[in-house]
Amino acid sequence: MDEKLLLSRLEGLSPRIRTIFRCLEENVTEGPGLRKLARLFRMHSASLSRRWHRELADIGYYLTLSDYRDMLRFRRAKQAFRSDPLLECKKVAALVGTSPRNLRRIFQSFTNSTPEDYRLSCSVTKKC
Repeated sequence: MDEKLLLSRLEGLSPRIRTIFRCLEENVTEGPGLRKLARLFRMHSASLSRRWHRELADIGYYLTLSDYRDMLRFRRAKQAFRSDPLLECKKVAALVGTSPRNLRRIFQSFTNSTPEDYRLSCSVTKKC
């Protein structure tokens, strides 16, 4: 997914959904899920989910809340590995608000490799 393209299209979304995007970005380490966001925005979780999907589909994206949260976690984990390739994966997982097992799943879905492989590539090549 082209993140910059998605962010450039956010103007086409309602203020509530844009606020949810910002809330996810600012609180990704706490991992606000659908239920927590729905409570925060005084909506039923099914209504929030439908609205999220409908508005994103209108601008040409098919992305769940958890997919977007995973993308944010992936981006932050990559930044952590770039800044210190010697960080252990479990520490990076804690930094981005997930478990080591889930971080592994996220990395495999975005890169077809493990966080350990990514960390090693950062320490060897300095080009990750």
